[in-house]
Amino acid sequence: MIDVVHHVELIESKLENIDARGKGKFGAWCGFFLWNQENIKHFLTKHLDSDIVEIIKNSIETGWRGSFNRKYGEMIDAIDSIDWNRDLSDGEDGEQGAEELLGCVSSMLTALEKNSAEYAANCGERVINFIDYENSPPTRLKSDYEKLITSEFNLQIDFINHLKNDDSHLKIDSLR
Repeated sequence: MIDVVHHVELIESKLENIDARGKGKFGAWCGFFLWNQENIKHFLTKHLDSDIVEIIKNSIETGWRGSFNRKYGEMIDAIDSIDWNRDLSDGEDGEQGAEELLGCVSSMLTALEKNSAEYAANCGERVINFIDYENSPPTRLKSDYEKLITSEFNLQIDFINHLKNDDSHLKIDSLR
């Protein structure tokens, strides 16, 4: 049985013993996955100015570098203020994923700023929410859906284990 709440609690506990830089890397890794979904990217470029799309991309890169930045608060405010005309986009492909991406990036930056395992774990939850939304039955067979979710659970745990051991070999697209 798929238990997202248990998984998020598990990754949060694993992230507790990782420094802020590692928490940022985990969040960026999750954000990078969402960023590279074609329907999300298409939605963002259609509904947002290119400079705002660039802020999102740069924020993910900042999270991956995990360097201290006094402007995290400003970056979080910029991400949290992004919006689009919901009347024009209602139900459009990629909208739910775009919302998950923005939430992920905001949580990633907060995890860096506050060294918070809770916010870093939220990044993993955002990816699972996206996979759930895109693939839940009847879109896919229940067994295929469960395999996708379980696979993502395992990828997240593997990535965190790599962060704990030696993250020098990790790339933002590792394990995907």
